[in-house]
Amino acid sequence: GKEKILFTVKQGDDFWAHTIFDGKPLPASLQANEETELYLWPSDTILPVMYRNPEAMWAITGRLVGIMRHAREIIYGLAFQPVSSRLAHLFLERFHTTNDHQTERDLTLEQIAAMISSTPQVVCKIMYQFQEEGLLKISRATIKLEDIESLRNIAEKG
Repeated sequence: GKEKILFTVKQGDDFWAHTIFDGKPLPASLQANEETELYLWPSDTILPVMYRNPEAMWAITGRLVGIMRHAREIIYGLAFQPVSSRLAHLFLERFHTTNDHQTERDLTLEQIAAMISSTPQVVCKIMYQFQEEGLLKISRATIKLEDIESLRNIAEKG
């Protein structure tokens, strides 16, 4: 019954569901957290194109396999990595995007907890522990990664 965020689809990314092949619903839900432009292709529109273009069928099948493998790795990580490793990995993946290592904090504690299969209280505690250790600086509006190498070491410990 708990919400788990397995991954986010970023601007410009594509997402293909196995529904295109079996017509069954997704085993998960998709949620937009901000204004989003979405293109949906019904099966009866896209399948004839794919049948005429084996390269397209192969590419989409490969993309689906990649999505499934990515989801499997996330699920294994949630099951077998310590929370601190999962949190360090999320920070590196989500907030290590600029040269100054400071990024707008656009996730709530609840969203971060859902992404790493934890609770907001544990996330908050580990974030402040990371800050005390000099690994990052947090404010309500930003997260600045101070010690990328130490965060990588923590992320890889799991």
